[in-house]
Amino acid sequence: FIRVRIYDDTHGFYNLYVSVYDSSGGGGCPILYVYNGSEYVCEGLLNIHNPYGVDVITNHTLVTTPAWVNGAYRLRLVEHPQTISHIDQVKLYAILADESVIKLPLIWAWHSEYGNVLPQLLFSDEWKVDEYGANWNNGTSQSINLKS
Repeated sequence: FIRVRIYDDTHGFYNLYVSVYDSSGGGGCPILYVYNGSEYVCEGLLNIHNPYGVDVITNHTLVTTPAWVNGAYRLRLVEHPQTISHIDQVKLYAILADESVIKLPLIWAWHSEYGNVLPQLLFSDEWKVDEYGANWNNGTSQSINLKS
């Protein structure tokens, strides 16, 4: 419900903007970051929201060149402050110079609140990892650090 009251005696037209966020989640909008050797660089928002709870598969081609650090590439998913994501699998692929595609093994996945979530992100299509945005988590968006 929205209640609107007159503020003063002036009459005119007013715009009312309402944004609705589904508290049940059902997908969300994690932000992807890539480690370039000195810092995590924002790649952008991965809109995986589906109001019907249907899995959304997102293919994203990196703009930032990831750095090879201690035998791994590092990525980070940070939940958008206003959403909740339910992530069930993460798969990473490399496209080589000859355009062949190889699957990169996910070797580490660490959730900012739950700790090790590698088994869930590797093997499960039903056992989802929840990631809460700041509005749903006392002002701090949760994240998942990935190594591949």
